Amino acid sequence: MEILNNNTRIWIIDDNRAEIASIDFPKVGDHTFNIHSVDVEPEYRHQGIAEDLLIRCHDFLKENNRNAIVTCEVAKKWFKEHPEYKDIMVK
Repeated sequence: MEILNNNTRIWIIDDNRAEIASIDFPKVGDHTFNIHSVDVEPEYRHQGIAEDLLIRCHDFLKENNRNAIVTCEVAKKWFKEHPEYKDIMVK
């Protein structure tokens, strides 16, 4: 597996170069991004991949002094369950 990042999207590809999971967070302001989708292919669900993508997105935004709004229901639920990662949220 390989993890790729183009600054508004992080995705994972398998050994055959097929995408198995992604998180999309387009820029919506000077320093603000919208975490609007987290997708994991059905056969890869329940393995912690979505959480890994959310943590990677959090770390990327934090390291680059960016903040986020969240419109993805999966991400909203995850941030609610992990308040230690809410430091990137728009206040």
